Amino acid sequence: MHIVWWGIFLVSLVSLILLTLRNRTAAAWMVKLGIHVVVAAILLFGVNWLGESVNFNIPVNPGTMATVGLLGVPGLLLLVALKVTVV
Repeated sequence: MHIVWWGIFLVSLVSLILLTLRNRTAAAWMVKLGIHVVVAAILLFGVNWLGESVNFNIPVNPGTMATVGLLGVPGLLLLVALKVTVV
């Protein structure tokens, strides 16, 4: 039964990708989203790498990636400030 669910997931994923790539506007949007996700991950990993010596890290999860991806560097600074003051 587990294999059936994986099969359904893969068929749905491939169908969604093909439908999205047929529309040029949606494809451009997906490229921008991908770039934002990659830049957010690099920034979060950079902060974690720099903060390693003082035992400071921000978890890399969908919430933090969305914050940094949408807000950019101010979002990263917001997460750092929240980590320093609240947590």
